[in-house]
Amino acid sequence: MLARTGAFLVTWTCLIAFLTPGPASAIEPPASDTDAATATRIRFDGDLRVRTLLARGLDDVPLGVDLRRSGTYHRVRIGAAMQRGSLDARVELQSSGAFGAAGPQEAPLAVGLQQAWMRYRLSSSRFLFSVEAGRLSLHYGSGRQIGSYDMHPTGNAFDGLRLRGELDNVLQVDLLATRLRRDANQPELQRSLYGVHASATPTGSLKGDVYLLILRDGAQADEHDLQTMGIRVQWQPWGIVLAEMEAALQFGRRNDSDPTENDRLAHMLVLNLGAQGTLGLAFSGGLTLELYSGDDDPTDGVERAWRPLYPDLDRVVGLLQRFAPSNLRTLGGWLQAGGNELWSIRLVGRLLSQRVAEADTAVGDGWQAIGGELDLALQLRPHPFHRISLLGGVLLPSSDPLTGAPTDPIGVATLLEWRGQF
Repeated sequence: MLARTGAFLVTWTCLIAFLTPGPASAIEPPASDTDAATATRIRFDGDLRVRTLLARGLDDVPLGVDLRRSGTYHRVRIGAAMQRGSLDARVELQSSGAFGAAGPQEAPLAVGLQQAWMRYRLSSSRFLFSVEAGRLSLHYGSGRQIGSYDMHPTGNAFDGLRLRGELDNVLQVDLLATRLRRDANQPELQRSLYGVHASATPTGSLKGDVYLLILRDGAQADEHDLQTMGIRVQWQPWGIVLAEMEAALQFGRRNDSDPTENDRLAHMLVLNLGAQGTLGLAFSGGLTLELYSGDDDPTDGVERAWRPLYPDLDRVVGLLQRFAPSNLRTLGGWLQAGGNELWSIRLVGRLLSQRVAEADTAVGDGWQAIGGELDLALQLRPHPFHRISLLGGVLLPSSDPLTGAPTDPIGVATLLEWRGQF
């Protein structure tokens, strides 16, 4: 508690010193380019989200939109962004909780720091270098490995350092040394994330990412040292075709203190192929294949189940988040339409299957169908600062891959959300 309070006071002391102007002179000099470069610009913003969730048939899993099923929840974020010459800073406070008889039994989360960072920039005609330190919000690519997880009541936040270099807005390289912090009340898990992430945009229609991420957990035996390396390519030729591929490999020791623990060797693959256009209104649609490896042979001395890092789970496995992105294969598609940024509607469907080892199932080895999921999202923007969303998801199970018996009844979740920003 003392360390957390001290860090909070140090952060605000630094920001106050950063914003405090120097002594005023008796005669103010005329405005100049130097004055403009050293002037402090402050912009305030806020985000209020009120969400009503109704769900059934999902009680045996942690639904990512909240830790419990039905209830009315709120999240408030208030932030200030500041710029002075080559220095940037941001502070964002967050409070998240529930109200009403259907709310969760836990006490609401206390007000905490969601973001609090400073960034120093050095730039030339072609090159930009920046150093960013503090509590950061990170998001890369499609959010399958590292994302801000905005759907969650608190979201992801990372304490640490980021070094970034950019060349001609074509190449960007980030070096990371961070520690995950979901919110101010989370205990210290000593779960550190290091790595390098590089993005290249050689043309307006082609973008590629490569990354190496290292997860080290000093508090839990599992995942002592896990390395994830991957590549992502996004291609949009002629402004019509939508194509994306992401593939990654995981390897490392699960537990250095116990040599009998299995090493890890896992993989994931995602393929998207679709099209977009305008026929009176903007539309897009396509097909998606996702594969996250599973431990199909527990006796071979290798752990092959994919270990998700810190993704935006709703983007990866859908609104219901019924299954973790591990030991999972999905085949699905999406359709989306919208008009003039005032409204949009999106329909996503998935067929789900899991792979199980022959020793653990009476059905047999291989991938077994476990059902399907259908998600629908309707979004209205009656005002640039207001957004209303209606989301619904339905899970249609087929059978339990371990026993072949029928699974739980149909799972349903409906979520109504209002969001105001200024």
